Amino acid sequence: MILAYNSGKNISVIAREMDTNRAKIDRCINKALRFGIEIALEDLPRKGKTQRIDMNARTWFLSLACTKPKELGFASEHWTTCALAKYTRDNCETAGYPCLKKLSRGTVSKILNNSNIRPHKTSYYLEKKGS
Repeated sequence: MILAYNSGKNISVIAREMDTNRAKIDRCINKALRFGIEIALEDLPRKGKTQRIDMNARTWFLSLACTKPKELGFASEHWTTCALAKYTRDNCETAGYPCLKKLSRGTVSKILNNSNIRPHKTSYYLEKKGS
């Protein structure tokens, strides 16, 4: 689009050649003229809720999720989302991540699912030892 416009073609002609609408070509050209070609090739930031939990806090949380609860003084072998959320809320400020103070069980599930970590779905096996 940008190259065709730069070569002198009309926006309507470019839209017909690329089988798209004129408004789309116009937005792309205006973005290139306003912000530059490099930025025009990418999507601009959009409105929306900003992330409350920064990457360092997520990393600390995920390392905590990969730690066995027994190593932290609990009786259980694996985390439940509820227990992990409560432990995180209770210890986040001491660790330097106050943004986790209002962490809910649902957010714990979302972070774990996005990271493909499932500490609450650990499977075990038994091995029969020879006599």
